[in-house]
Amino acid sequence: MTAGRLEGAARKFERAVSLEIRRARERAGAPRSRLARATGMTEKAFAELEAGRRALRLGMLYSAAIAIGVDVEDLLIAARRRMTAEDGSVGKTPHPVGAKRLAED
Repeated sequence: MTAGRLEGAARKFERAVSLEIRRARERAGAPRSRLARATGMTEKAFAELEAGRRALRLGMLYSAAIAIGVDVEDLLIAARRRMTAEDGSVGKTPHPVGAKRLAED
């Protein structure tokens, strides 16, 4: 996988995780304003994050998961499963040969 394709796949996964944050927040009945405060963001910025228009940082993901009351792993797994079901762009953990090839590049 080329660097550009890898970056595109990573960005797509990031958007999928952001969508899972929104879905988990809605299922929990948590107001967006509470999660915005928990992540140190404005409500508008958090809405952009949930829509996939703002970069998702690891600290934001962790804070949002705690505020919602879900595990970070559950959000990541749900995003990965949804992407795999939709288009197969993210699937199993990379094969060791592929990981080795990436390390050599």
